[in-house]
Amino acid sequence: MSLNILSILTAAFSASALFSISASAETVEGKLNGYDCAHSGITCAIDPKDPHIALEPDFVLQKRDGDYIFLMNVPREVKITHVLKNAQVEGVMSKKFNSMTVDKFKIKDGETWKTVWDKNLIPKINLELVEGRLNGHDCVHAGITCPLDPEDPRILIERDFVLQKEDGDYMFLTNLSRSTKLQYVLQDVLVNGVVDTKYNTIVVHELMVMEDDDWKIVWVKKE
Repeated sequence: MSLNILSILTAAFSASALFSISASAETVEGKLNGYDCAHSGITCAIDPKDPHIALEPDFVLQKRDGDYIFLMNVPREVKITHVLKNAQVEGVMSKKFNSMTVDKFKIKDGETWKTVWDKNLIPKINLELVEGRLNGHDCVHAGITCPLDPEDPRILIERDFVLQKEDGDYMFLTNLSRSTKLQYVLQDVLVNGVVDTKYNTIVVHELMVMEDDDWKIVWVKKE
């Protein structure tokens, strides 16, 4: 084996080993605290039922030394349920952003750690792409496109806005706010979401509009 080939293999092995080390799971313990409070170096609320907790933009794991890490993929409802509790997380750390992609989220229960969230137990979601135009429900239900201009004030009279497909059928976008629908009414859109054919609805995960001959994501479902 030539020296050059040996050097390349050695470098590749070293890079692979380095990647494995950097991607290895870590375990971190601390207390779940509101981001604003942790950033200020304090624990603001002392009671999980304090309504001020809802004002926090996010919740982080604050360690004993005061440093904190963001828990990137743990849903907000899980964090807020266990705020101010002693917690232990297992996952892959990002030293650059002081964050973790969590595999397991545990809470101290007496002398043991109880798993309250596990990435591997999240049910897989089947997403479907549906293309069409955002139109007023009353107009679509009557089989017509009523206003031709999104600035036509009659649009405000519509009770809801739906995704009208090319064949004329329509689907309700159940989790999109009225203001978001109004923003893109009468535009061609592409929706990626969970379809319920029984009720003709879509739980939207991504909303896209056409821009420069390509689909641009303009809205994304948050946890």
